[in-house]
Amino acid sequence: MLDRSRSVLLPALFAIHAGCVSFTSDTRIVEYPAGTRHIDRVVEGSRAYTAAAEIDGTDLVVTVTKQDRCELAEVPLVRRVRTTTKTEVPSAIGLRGEVLAAATGLVLGGVMIVEPDRTCASTSDDGTRSTVDPATCTAAGWGLVLLGAAIATVAIFDAAGGRDEHEELGIHEGAYERSERACHAGPAADAVVALRLGDHLLELPGQTSEAGVATFSLVDAWSEVLPFPDKPAMLVIGGAVSPVSITIDQHHMLFSNLRASPATRLARDLAAAGQARCDQLVNDADQLEIRPDFGEAAMRDARAAWQHARGACAALWTPHHNARHAAAEQAITDSQIDAVVIALTAGDLDRVDQMLDAHPEMIPQLRDDPDTLSLLRKIVGEPTRALAISTAGRSEAGQRLCHARRVFVAIRGRDLWNELKQEVAQNVSELRNAPRSTIVRLMDAARCDR
Repeated sequence: MLDRSRSVLLPALFAIHAGCVSFTSDTRIVEYPAGTRHIDRVVEGSRAYTAAAEIDGTDLVVTVTKQDRCELAEVPLVRRVRTTTKTEVPSAIGLRGEVLAAATGLVLGGVMIVEPDRTCASTSDDGTRSTVDPATCTAAGWGLVLLGAAIATVAIFDAAGGRDEHEELGIHEGAYERSERACHAGPAADAVVALRLGDHLLELPGQTSEAGVATFSLVDAWSEVLPFPDKPAMLVIGGAVSPVSITIDQHHMLFSNLRASPATRLARDLAAAGQARCDQLVNDADQLEIRPDFGEAAMRDARAAWQHARGACAALWTPHHNARHAAAEQAITDSQIDAVVIALTAGDLDRVDQMLDAHPEMIPQLRDDPDTLSLLRKIVGEPTRALAISTAGRSEAGQRLCHARRVFVAIRGRDLWNELKQEVAQNVSELRNAPRSTIVRLMDAARCDR
């Protein structure tokens, strides 16, 4: 019996040495029907917003509506289980060898402990019977029991590791067909919004009312950011962006309302631009140089420039502009007077006639000008002396005197002409020893060709 106990030691020790049994794994997910579920729900990310605009004074009033897409379907439900199947890899001992070795050790060891006299005795070939010390036999039995227990423990762990595993993955929706429809349409009530104008140049915050209406004041908007039919404002709401389209008539109404309100930035910008243009026109007109030798066309151009500036400025015309205009007008008039004086000095009475006919407004200033009076005496005295000297050339002298008389009367008046005539006749009569009455008669007889 002891020999048999030794025979089990080798496979038992080999089984322990072999350790755990090896397994291959195969994992798959298995679906089991778990019923159906009826759904009628909003499609995620399907919400869309629509914005309509109205003009109220200097405000842009935007009515915001929302609409979702809902899906309707009968959804199959499945219970998903992840199953891992394990298969023992063939080996020299394997799980069965471990079990056999453990059982042999436990049974044999138990017998040796219980009946040491019988299990530890042996008979030789000649019939002689020998017996091992019972204490030694019992100790060996306990050793086999402990060895069998160790092998059994290894077999238990190997058996546990070789069982299939099942992991519940929960209930999931299976494949299904759905239909969609518009749903939940209505005002976007109590929503935080923002109005973007002019490619993000200006952003105005706001909030919709229960009716989905948001009012945005455009008092701080400038002309470049105002919405236009082909450049709408953009409404930001709930992470989405919706265009706020307006018509050309609405654009004109909004622009007009903003321009008419002095408190708006648009009105201030337009006023500043208009004032700058007005000032520029005044500066351009004031820079035109006027001189007596520039001619009548230059004076006409200067007056036309000032008239254009005043018409363009309209309500923006200031007292300062008026003072500069008055100074320019006086400069033009002074230049015209200087031109008349130059013509009188040169004896160009035709030029004097033209200027007096074109600008009668300068006659009062010429009338009171002492230099002009001195020149008038000269252009009257010279032809009068020529008449008194001889009869030769009287016709030409008479025409010159007639023309001089006409110029004098146009500037000084007929009453003063009679005084000048007596004065000139007295001077000539003293120089030529001729009666004054004769000189007066000659002066009155002077005639013009035209």
